Amino acid sequence: MSTDTLTTYRHGEIVELPEPDWYVRANQLGLADGLDWHESLSKVLRSSRGSEGMERALCDGAEVFYWVIRDEGGHYAEFCTGGDIVEGVWIPEAADWLPFRTQHVMPFLRAHAAVALTNRLELVLQHFGITPGPWQPQRQSRWPSGGAPALPESLLKAAAARRMAS
Repeated sequence: MSTDTLTTYRHGEIVELPEPDWYVRANQLGLADGLDWHESLSKVLRSSRGSEGMERALCDGAEVFYWVIRDEGGHYAEFCTGGDIVEGVWIPEAADWLPFRTQHVMPFLRAHAAVALTNRLELVLQHFGITPGPWQPQRQSRWPSGGAPALPESLLKAAAARRMAS
């Protein structure tokens, strides 16, 4: 992304367009008044920040922040992971907001939720001393002590699949 353009979703396409005036004003306000980026956006757009996210408090979580652009219509959204902004997208037409959410926001959040779930599963398995290897359908005890209750095969299979993918 160039410093003078903004990723824009319009009529089902992602394009780069010149930064709109409200975006430039928010940058200038943040620099002049020492506000953080989200505060300056909220002030310039006269809109509070909304959010959608999964596992917000965790380091592998993801969140999408968005603002309604009252004067010109449309929305501005930021995809964030671990407190970092991955990408900001301007959706200038209100009618494009729902398609944008279903085609881009929800898949982003679902993918990060799947990663977070896999990471939690791996922690649970490690807690019980299980190191997932290639999944084997035969019933073998994966417990070092042999006396602990077995985890469901579906959990073991998911952990093994993740190990093989990495």
